[in-house]
Amino acid sequence: MFDSVKDSGERRDFETGSRRDVRVGKGRYDLLNPIVTKRLARHYENGAVKYGDHNWELGQPMMSYLDSCKRHLDMFQEGLRDEDHLAAAMWNIASMIYTGEMVARGILPEELNVMPVYTTKERFEDTVGRMTREFNERQRLCVVTQTREEFVTAMRERLSK
Repeated sequence: MFDSVKDSGERRDFETGSRRDVRVGKGRYDLLNPIVTKRLARHYENGAVKYGDHNWELGQPMMSYLDSCKRHLDMFQEGLRDEDHLAAAMWNIASMIYTGEMVARGILPEELNVMPVYTTKERFEDTVGRMTREFNERQRLCVVTQTREEFVTAMRERLSK
């Protein structure tokens, strides 16, 4: 399956004589601080205990993540230290990045990526109006149409395609 090493065509040479491909554009994982990743990993662990492994990867609306992120930042700013609010805010941002990417890849539904757009009056009226109509329709129905198990099964089927 893997019978070659990706090659950018550029090299970096080390004083020892060793050579390897350049790392430009690949991310600098060596710059990720272990203190930060440990706290974030702990938040993932706590969430997995409460909701199950990878539950959030089934998809949640971007606005839900944004709401939670802002709430955790405000709680931290207020001085509350009852939980790791900074790790929670970071988790929500990471979840937004993930959701946006999975929607762009066509794996998660576009509806999860709906956010108000404030750049022009037309775009604002379009997105906020649509979001308001959708919210009102959900409130009007006030009916859960799927059990959690049915939802999880449907999402797993979508992800396997």
